[in-house]
Amino acid sequence: VAAELKKMQGINEFRANRIARTEITTALKRASLDEAEQASIDYGLQTKQMQISALSPTTRIEHANRHGKLFTENEVRDWMSRDANSINCKCTFVSVLVDSEGNVVNDALIGRIDKMREASKYFDKTHKE
Repeated sequence: VAAELKKMQGINEFRANRIARTEITTALKRASLDEAEQASIDYGLQTKQMQISALSPTTRIEHANRHGKLFTENEVRDWMSRDANSINCKCTFVSVLVDSEGNVVNDALIGRIDKMREASKYFDKTHKE
């Protein structure tokens, strides 16, 4: 996609890559949110979206701070539409089953998220929540 953008629009490679990454991943995230919302309607599942940050050296602190936290589909859509959050974003959102109080049903998932955070060099002395 980036190569086609560069060729057809005459834009530089950096910009073409950023546009491709942003548009493709945003479309995927929106489709996943729509699918999760429809599954809740069709099957009566109670779910929320867990944000999984890439926790890479280029991760924005606002994205990293949301790592492992739960949001409704509408909260995710709203967040993605504000402050250029979707531009070059490498985060993903995972539908997770929650109980009637909004707590994650799968405790193992919480453990894995915590291990990702602990293993990440992103949260060192320079990046505090």
